[in-house]
Amino acid sequence: MQGDHSGNQLQRTGISYVAANGPSIQESTHNMNITIKFSGNSINVPFTGTVGELLRNENFAAVLGFDAANAEGYLDGVALPTTNTLHDGDVIVVQQKAHGKASGGITLKFSGNSITVPFTGTFGELLGNENFAAVLGFDAANAEGYIDGVAQPATGTVREGDTIVIQQKAHGKAVIA
Repeated sequence: MQGDHSGNQLQRTGISYVAANGPSIQESTHNMNITIKFSGNSINVPFTGTVGELLRNENFAAVLGFDAANAEGYLDGVALPTTNTLHDGDVIVVQQKAHGKASGGITLKFSGNSITVPFTGTFGELLGNENFAAVLGFDAANAEGYIDGVAQPATGTVREGDTIVIQQKAHGKAVIA
């Protein structure tokens, strides 16, 4: 229950609040942001939908490193039914069901943000991953990866435990007049 400015008690029903004595107040479904937490990492994303839709979202699963087919969502320590609608400001903690994949991984850093994700492959595959690019906000077609300040070749192998700093390549070519 929540109070409105007139002192009425409001009850959350779906995406609206219904006053005990009258009209409902619709929450905006535009620009809703939720926070998703998994294994010590978190992302804040715009999202409108149900818990089930969030848990099955392959982009969120890839970036945070959870198995979408084996995940449960919790709000304030309580497991949520997959049919529950999410609301602006919700903080959803994702946990793997028993027998889910273990998460280890690599740490990606870009523009003050970082995530730790499971990944096996080359630097080229990592930097071209549109899921990672979307969450961290870098241009996958123009990214370079660095370990300890040294640029890594696209054909180099990413290893568990690597911390990779992503930088954007300079755009354009110098023009000599």
